[in-house]
Order: sequence, then structure tokens, then C-alpha cells
Amino acid sequence: MKQALIFVMLLLSLPILADAPKKPDSYVKLIGREIQGLDGITNALDATAIKQIILVRSKIKDMIYGELDLKTKQRVGNYLFDGKRYDMGALVKFEEELNKEPNAAKSKDIHTALEAVKKEFLDTTQEFIERIAWTKSLVVDLIQQSFNKRKIKKSLCFEWINTPLGKEEEVFATKVKSLKEFDIFLNHVNMFLGDLIFSCPKAFAQFKLKYSK
Repeated sequence: MKQALIFVMLLLSLPILADAPKKPDSYVKLIGREIQGLDGITNALDATAIKQIILVRSKIKDMIYGELDLKTKQRVGNYLFDGKRYDMGALVKFEEELNKEPNAAKSKDIHTALEAVKKEFLDTTQEFIERIAWTKSLVVDLIQQSFNKRKIKKSLCFEWINTPLGKEEEVFATKVKSLKEFDIFLNHVNMFLGDLIFSCPKAFAQFKLKYSK
């Protein structure tokens, strides 16, 4: 039900989404045979994939900044720390403070929050990852192009997208040891997925035609 409500809100904002390609300062235009071979292709980057990407980006925003309370119009953090709910930014600051002044109970809360956000991300992206599994090598090249243009030299995104299907949790278990690392990763994923939508006009046109009726 909640996902359906989110999607209805996204559909209502289609005119705003449709303006996205007019904002080159916010997105990187991906070019070349990789994107041309995926844009608008069934079971690759088609209308359904665009829908999934939009939902994933919405969820990532909720994870980073908290979920929007429709009554108060304020965002409320998803993760518990010391008996209260906080967004990722606040938790990263608490984590940095704990690195300077350790506290066993609060460190446990931070670890619990980190495991919760990892699981939430995996659950959120599972369907999308399964859909693009056969195009992973092309997507890795597109991530490289996106990050080169953004001057991002290192990112967990490469290992995440290039991991065998079903093994993503193992990557996070071994490679991500802090909320700060995962916060950076979430922002990188969000930026890349935005670039992907921006660079797929055929798929986005299919999305509007299929879901705005």
C-alpha cells in the first residue's frame, strides 16, 4: 500500500519529472553504444525499469533524509539511536563522535542502524537488480562514464552492480563498516540512477505513456 501511494505521488509529479532533461547542471548525459543499446529495450531500460528506478531513488531519499510526514510536511528519520529516530546525516555525525569518545551502548545502536539501512537498500533494489542482471557489464561501463564526468574516483557502486546476483549482501558485509561509507554509497547510487533516467529519453517516454494514463 505504501509503495502504491509513493508511486501515485510520483505520477502526479510527472510534469516535473518530464522537465528533468532540461537541467544539465543536475545530471550527466551518458553517451555511446552502451546507453543506446539499453534505452527503450524491453527487459532492459524500458518503462518498467524507469518506474523501478524512480521508486528506488524515492526510497533512497527517504533513507538519507527521512520519510516525509504528509501532515507536518517534515521528514522523520527512519533509524533509532539512543531512543530517538534520526536520518542518515545525523547518524553519521553521532558515529564520528563515537569514534572520538567510545560508548558501547551507543555504538551498538549505530551498528544496528547500519545493518537496518543495508537490508532496506537490498530489499529496495532487488527487483531492479534482477531486471538488469543480463546487462550488468554495460551498466558498469555507464557508471564509470558517469563518475568520470563527476570526478568520482572511487565508489562501492562498481562492486555492488558487478556482484553475482544474490551475493550483494556479502559485499556490504565485507566492504561497508560505517554509516559514513554507506551514506556516500547511497548518494553515488542516487546520482547515477538520475543520470540513467536523464540519458534514456525513449524509456522515459515509454514510462509516461504507460503509467500516466
